[in-house]
Amino acid sequence: MDVQCERCNSEYDFDEDRIPAEGLPVKCSSCSHIFKVYAPNLPSSESAGEWMIRQVNGNVFTFRELTTLQRWIVERKVSRDDQISKTGRHWKRLGDIAELATFFQVVEAQPVLPPGGFQPHGHGTGPQQQMSMPGQMPTHPQMPYPPQTQAAWEGHQQPMPSLNRDSGNWQAMSSGEIPDDSDEDIVIGGGGKGKWIALLLLLAIVGGTAALYTQRPELLQPYLDKIIGGVNEEAVKHVSNGYVSLGRDSYAAIDQAIAEFEKALAIDANYPAAKAGIAEAELTRAEYVREEADAHTKKLPSLGEEEQKQAQLDIDNKRREASERSQRAFMAGKDALTRDGQSLEANRAMADYYRYKQALEQMQPLLEKARQLAPNDARTSLVQGVSVMHDPNMSERAIRYLDEALERDPKLQHARYALAWVYAAQDAKEKALTHLDILLAQVPDHDRGVALAAQLKPPVVTTEPQPEPVAEAEKKVGYRQLMSQADRLRESDRAGKALQLYEKAGEAAPDDPDVYTGMGWCYLDLEQPAAAISTFKQALRLAPRLSDAHMGLGEAYRIKGDKSSALQHFKTYLDIMPSGPDAPVARRMIEQLEK
Repeated sequence: MDVQCERCNSEYDFDEDRIPAEGLPVKCSSCSHIFKVYAPNLPSSESAGEWMIRQVNGNVFTFRELTTLQRWIVERKVSRDDQISKTGRHWKRLGDIAELATFFQVVEAQPVLPPGGFQPHGHGTGPQQQMSMPGQMPTHPQMPYPPQTQAAWEGHQQPMPSLNRDSGNWQAMSSGEIPDDSDEDIVIGGGGKGKWIALLLLLAIVGGTAALYTQRPELLQPYLDKIIGGVNEEAVKHVSNGYVSLGRDSYAAIDQAIAEFEKALAIDANYPAAKAGIAEAELTRAEYVREEADAHTKKLPSLGEEEQKQAQLDIDNKRREASERSQRAFMAGKDALTRDGQSLEANRAMADYYRYKQALEQMQPLLEKARQLAPNDARTSLVQGVSVMHDPNMSERAIRYLDEALERDPKLQHARYALAWVYAAQDAKEKALTHLDILLAQVPDHDRGVALAAQLKPPVVTTEPQPEPVAEAEKKVGYRQLMSQADRLRESDRAGKALQLYEKAGEAAPDDPDVYTGMGWCYLDLEQPAAAISTFKQALRLAPRLSDAHMGLGEAYRIKGDKSSALQHFKTYLDIMPSGPDAPVARRMIEQLEK
């Protein structure tokens, strides 16, 4: 097992079987720090679950016991190029697992023999004795043999493994290692007898391992999990739940996400995705706390002397919390990346950390790596967008990345809030409020969203309601009923009847742009694009940024063959509602018209 010094992060390798239940005091040779090492809690064999083998020809089959895999190697039913996985999500080539190298090395050194026996290579001229094979080994159900692969070390001699270590360092005992009191390594030479002796020794190792697995399965299964990269299904589930909560982006949701990631780590303390999740969640919270401290600092000059003292204390506490959270994020992200350099979450988390620290040169290669690992990852786009959102000269690029993040994950509320913030900084309040309305409809307790919306919306002035004349009140009720009936008729493909009701509603409320928008869509359904254009334009005179009217005009001009005007209005719709309900249709129309 790998152990890290709590002070200087130096790493050591311990044999967990030699660690007593009460723990083992250890002194770090680098910094002299003394700390205690405890043996890990090993899962029972019942929870070990099944492993999957995927052959090069695509066949997939499963096994539970490590001895089964070792036997298949000896029987040549699996090759170095076959792959193994616990969950089916991450696969590892058998030939890349050092603990299985001995089995492959010895087996591949043998010729493929006919069933009747074999003729050893003699060195004399006299008659040679026929050697028979050992009794038939238990076989696995027949599977196609994968193509033979040439051993990478053909013609090269390598020693068998031994537990003797002159250095005195602790070493973890792998499934391929056995105690050996001999000072000499067993060398597999070119002679036939030597090879068969080596193979018999290998089978003895397999048998010994099988006996150990039968009596103490908890000693081998977790080690196989570790070397091949299997992940407990419950840990995967907690990480998935953590990212769902983190996507909601409220303070409460971020705390819930951290709790989920910690549950995953309680199951698998070395799970890189869980460590990266902790890093991303802690960093998000650190950034929000730092923003609060900055906002309070701006208010200091307007406060009295006593209020300033209390406010300054609060600011100092927030900055301390932000620093501690960012440090935890760094340690978790670094550990995740060290354990798995190919982890999307780990690369993204460390990129976000350097973004938070404004170390963009260190951020960029990590972001590029994350892009390579998952080109369509929404959170990678989020990190890119947030990294430039505070630069007024880069606001359009920030909008593009944040829109990209929302297209890939519409529930990524951090991206939606950031987009609203950028629009607010551009003084595009209507766009900002559009995104904030969507955000707060989905996450009503989003603290920062509530605060930003309060800044952008004018204060509501309450006045005593004046009683309306009865006739005017009845008129409004009649208008609402007409609009509701007209909408239902149009949705039922009864455009002619709907048009009549829209016209009556227009008499009751001539300044309502929705009336003319509804009429315009009816004209389109009736294949009258010219009339539709006229009524949509009337709606825009009353509400210039009415997205539905721009969408209708784009469609009407497209039908009439006016590509330029159609493109203009489809693009205007996307400018107003980049994530609106008709945004995919508008983008598709733009692509078709620009061909």
